[in-house]
Order: sequence, then C-alpha cells, then structure tokens
Amino acid sequence: MADWNPIYKSGTATLTNGQTAVVGQGSNWNTAGLRAGDQMKAAGLSVTIASINSATSITLAEAWPGTTRTTLPYEIQRVSDADRMVAASADLMQVLVPNLTALGGLSGVADRFAYFTGAGAMALNPITSFMRTLMSATVVDGALTTLGGGQYGREAFKAASKGAFLLNAGIAVNVGNIADDAVATISLGTGVESAIILITANVPNHSAILAARTHTGSNSVLKLAQGASTVNVYATALTGTTGADGALNFGVGASTPSLLYLENRLGNAVPFYAYVLKQGW
Repeated sequence: MADWNPIYKSGTATLTNGQTAVVGQGSNWNTAGLRAGDQMKAAGLSVTIASINSATSITLAEAWPGTTRTTLPYEIQRVSDADRMVAASADLMQVLVPNLTALGGLSGVADRFAYFTGAGAMALNPITSFMRTLMSATVVDGALTTLGGGQYGREAFKAASKGAFLLNAGIAVNVGNIADDAVATISLGTGVESAIILITANVPNHSAILAARTHTGSNSVLKLAQGASTVNVYATALTGTTGADGALNFGVGASTPSLLYLENRLGNAVPFYAYVLKQGW
C-alpha cells in the first residue's frame, strides 16, 4: 500500500555530483505515491524530482549540486495537489497576463480585428467587405469565387495531382480511347474567342492542330496542321459516321457550340489526348 505521509524516507540513496540519476537502496519509490515535482532532500540540499522510474531509480530535474554520497539518508517531500495547482496557475498567468493586458487595452471598433504586433502588444486592423465575404465562405468554391477565380481556376486549385491540374484547368483533356466509327467530344466552354487545340495519339500520324471559336451563332473550327493521316473539319456535329471514311474528322455544331466533336474513322480504335489553350472564356 502506498505511503501517503508528507515525507517518504525508506531506505537510502546514492547521489552523484553533477548527475541527475539517483539510485535507491531498500526503497520503493514507484509504489509510494511519489510524483514528478516532489522534492528530493539530502545533506541539507533539495532538488525537484523530474520522474520516478522504478523502485530504486529517480531522475532529478537538475543535476545534484552536492558532493557524491552513497547510501545516504534522505527524505522526499511530497508536494500537495493544492500546491501543484497554485504553481500551475502561477505559470499560466505569467504567460497569459501580458497578452490579456494588451487585449484589454484595445477599444472595440466595428469592422476591426485584433492582432499581435509583438510580445504582449496588440493593435486593430480594418476588415473590408471583401474579407468578410471571404471569411463567410463555407466551402472552397465559395472562397475561390470571392477571390475572383473562374470555373477552371477553381477546379485547378482543387486538383490532387499535376495531371488533374492540367485537366481541371482546361489545358489538357484526356479524350480517351475512341472506337472506329465512333465520336467523342471536348468541351471548350461557351464564349471562347479563340482556342488552339493540339490533338495527339499513340500513333504520331494521328495528330492535328486546330483553331476553334465557340461564340453562339459564329462557332467554327479550322485545321492548321495535321500528321500523315487525313484530317477533315466540318461545321456540324458529328455522329461517328458523318465525316469521310478513313480519316480523323472534327466538327462544331450550331446547337451546342461549346463542344468540339472528334470522330474516328481511321479503321481501328485510337486513344486520343488534347492540349487546349483558350482565350475569352
């Protein structure tokens, strides 16, 4: 059973000058209810205990200042819970008071926030309507909209990888594997003044550079360059077999001008990738 007397002094202790380790003889320090913060007293000296390690091992918070002594009579003065609370409160107040005093010295003013200018010093700074709107956002999209980011900027910001960033920013589009006599679409967005699209595939021959515009009523697509494969452009939506056979066909339709149609009539399935540079969306 733990000894709860204010003083514990069973056995003897060996203390070494300049060391924090204390070795006990005939002691039961780990079952006596002793704790860090209690006081090790011997030879007229007192040092705070940092930890109780075992029945015969204690570590002091500071090196033993006295001479080296073996099997020395000692006492451990238990520190009461009340004294520990007082000490902890004093330490806490020593940290808090300068900052609380600085805060208390400010006069509250509408649309101002308090900030530290140094240790124990605070001042007020204006909060603009822009900042209030930004801080009131509950989701990332709301905050990015307040910051002025468009759809592509918001999506790029949330990207988890480089590839996702390019896709979300509208710079790169993974068109995917298009079967023969099938069609895929690339969304360029409405109101694009001009877009340059580089189409690439796993076969260099199946490549093209296009220019496109997606203003309603004036949408168009123009072929700028191509690989060895035949490339055609059409001012209409494509369905998979609309354009010429044996070719790579592109088109934009009047009903959905934001879509660029990519029709594969090359005779076999081909995976395509597109790099897009846009202005005016």
